[in-house]
Amino acid sequence: MDFVRLSVDPGPLLASEGARRDVAVGRLEEAVRAVTSSGLKVVLDLHPVGQVKAWSPEAIENASDEVIQERYRSAVSSIARMLERVGTDKVALELMNEPQYYPCDGSGGREWEAVLTGLVRAAREAAPDLTLVVTGACGGNITGLVQLNPGRLADDRLLYSFHFYEPHGFTHQGTAQSRLVKGAPWPVTENETALSFVYSELLVDEKDLTPEERSAKLAEIGRYLDEYAAGRWNEDALRARFGQVRAWAKKHGVPGNRLILGEFGAMAENGWHGGALDAHRFLWLDAVRRETDALGAAWAYWEYANPHGMSLMSPDETRRPDRIALIALGLAEDPVSTGN
Repeated sequence: MDFVRLSVDPGPLLASEGARRDVAVGRLEEAVRAVTSSGLKVVLDLHPVGQVKAWSPEAIENASDEVIQERYRSAVSSIARMLERVGTDKVALELMNEPQYYPCDGSGGREWEAVLTGLVRAAREAAPDLTLVVTGACGGNITGLVQLNPGRLADDRLLYSFHFYEPHGFTHQGTAQSRLVKGAPWPVTENETALSFVYSELLVDEKDLTPEERSAKLAEIGRYLDEYAAGRWNEDALRARFGQVRAWAKKHGVPGNRLILGEFGAMAENGWHGGALDAHRFLWLDAVRRETDALGAAWAYWEYANPHGMSLMSPDETRRPDRIALIALGLAEDPVSTGN
């Protein structure tokens, strides 16, 4: 490991100014320096969240609200100046996490590109030598990235980020409405998809449900798995998706070392909650990591602080390393392949 992506809610910065803003930025500086003092570099990720409606992603990304847009640019300037003090060889600033500019047909991308141009300008005026991380619209995925025109940004100190949670039906099984879906396979096979329904049915049967509720829940799981399986995701499909990044980078003259896979991961199952089985999770993580390495890009695994899910450590009090993820990511040796 050589860097961490430090996610920060910009809400407190947007809600403050003057001395209060300085205090908030000072606290962030302490956090950044705590990481850099360990020898790691930092990508400070401005990561809007919805806890306070006034500073939610929806409010921030309302391009017609010039007051909020100006506040956001001001916050970017404050953070950029702070990071320059820390040292431009140690830090980078990610201007916005997963911009929710839709639709994905290009119109959302054009709106976001206009906003992004202003953010790059604000950061660059505050910190001329600071590395900036930018991404495309459409939630910052590959579709959004390939709509971005680096020529319009005209800045050779930019890193281009994209997030990868595809297929979403695999990576996010066990969350929200799919909480009881367990074992949806990657790659997709008919037999293992059928087994996934069995695993999920066992979870449903652990719940205190009426017969009607049980039937409704199983029908919902069946629809989820049918829709997921119809995508026929496998390594060829994954490779083709990364091929779009490679083609975009070649078209715009962006070298691999200016690409960063800013987030990826898959929810892990456990005895009482849905998610991906270890064998499938290993295959997917390994494939994504290899495709990213083939691009020559950096990557950051998403650490989802949750009682279950995406983490390099177990969620219980033992905090055991997740060897499935560590081996797949090349951060630990495989005892089978090494003979240890």
